[in-house]
Amino acid sequence: PSLIVVPAAVLYNWEAEFQRFAPWMHIAVVQGKPQERRALLEVSGYEVLLTTYSLLQRDLAYYLQCEFQCVFLDEAQHIKNPLTKSAKAAKSLRSVCRFALTGTPVENNLMELWSVFDFILPGYLMQYERFKTVFEVPIVQENNRAMAEELKHRIRPFLLRRMKAAVLKELPEKLEQPWLCDMSARQKKLYAAYLAQSRKEFRQLMAESDGGQKSMTIFALLTRLRQIACDPGMFLDDYEGRSGKLEALLEIVPAAIEG
Repeated sequence: PSLIVVPAAVLYNWEAEFQRFAPWMHIAVVQGKPQERRALLEVSGYEVLLTTYSLLQRDLAYYLQCEFQCVFLDEAQHIKNPLTKSAKAAKSLRSVCRFALTGTPVENNLMELWSVFDFILPGYLMQYERFKTVFEVPIVQENNRAMAEELKHRIRPFLLRRMKAAVLKELPEKLEQPWLCDMSARQKKLYAAYLAQSRKEFRQLMAESDGGQKSMTIFALLTRLRQIACDPGMFLDDYEGRSGKLEALLEIVPAAIEG
């Protein structure tokens, strides 16, 4: 059989799509209590097994007994961190071929791209430490365009990218209209206070922390400031003041709906 691993939220959507496009295929949705899942996995004859990332981890011992024709990962960014249980479970599966479906192969760093390729083509992009030395550090830290092109050249034969224009031709081009709005007075004061605190934490961080912890903490500081700029209520539960962006949004949306 083939195995498809998906986020829990779309498990039954995948089942519905099979019923719509391939109703003749014998599929099993591996869901429910442990004994129910075990009973399904012990039945032979299924062409496709559908499960979730969390259930894959729980039932991994059963899946390791099989060699699948194909393994598909939907929303493959679930394995972008190679140290997670989801990534380790997916990469331990035995199969003839593998596919990874994702709209965000890279969100934060090139390790995420490496981890996805480590699933579909183990070893093709080397071990991570070697990949980091050859590609990630030169590209990210040194802005080495030659190595960036080399990496693109290596991965291009294995990527199938669907563009909106090719999939949904009836959709019009996306229109972007910048809308500048100011923060409310209280929001400005709150933002200025957290900005000063973040600068202090940043200077202390640069003097003390190592690389990995430093990056995560800086990202958290920037996220906090971004939340306050959007609406302090995203960060502070007891915030009762106004938000410039939220007020602008409430003005734009009704007009957009009418249009």
